[in-house]
Amino acid sequence: MTHEIADRIDRREQPIAMSYAAYLALPELTRAEWVDGETIIFMPPNIVHQTLTTFLTTFIYLYVDFFKLGKVLAAPVEMRLVKGHISREPDILFVQHEHLHRFDGLRLEGPADLVVEVVSPESVQRDQERKYSEYAQYGVSEYWLVDPRPGKQTLTVYQRNAAGQYEGTAPDGQGVFIRRCWGGSGWMEGGCGRSRCRVCYSAGRRCRRR
Repeated sequence: MTHEIADRIDRREQPIAMSYAAYLALPELTRAEWVDGETIIFMPPNIVHQTLTTFLTTFIYLYVDFFKLGKVLAAPVEMRLVKGHISREPDILFVQHEHLHRFDGLRLEGPADLVVEVVSPESVQRDQERKYSEYAQYGVSEYWLVDPRPGKQTLTVYQRNAAGQYEGTAPDGQGVFIRRCWGGSGWMEGGCGRSRCRVCYSAGRRCRRR
């Protein structure tokens, strides 16, 4: 089995027929996703991807931790959207306190409240089409698509409506997106009120929290 898995790892970014048990047996820290009996093993991310992912994870974590909103995790963490069918490993995920019961100690059983994917050249179609469709269908409340490719460099924010479909969200006049998935926007509306809040300070805003 070890040699078989090693051979499969050499075939990165190509769908490989594989049982869920074999997917779970992949070496620790392998970036891979399992969908309908096929596994995609990802190439190591490039420096731009890792820099952005690290920055966003840190920034979101500081905000969520300060306001005690839930849990933020970065890949590799399995998010099993449909048992026996779809297991994804988003670049970043956030789960609100009221949904922390979805963690079973090994994985997230069900959707995160927020998923962030940083686009790589080889992931464009997967992130923009298949994951977009799956995340909306199976309950991910908000999906951020960060595209750092030359000539792109965009952030697209999708929010799930009552019909279970994503709607693109435009920033306000100051270029600020209002996030729905954590029940308020805090520093995103100018800060929370305290002069030395580390989260608002890092965003260049006066803290308005009392």
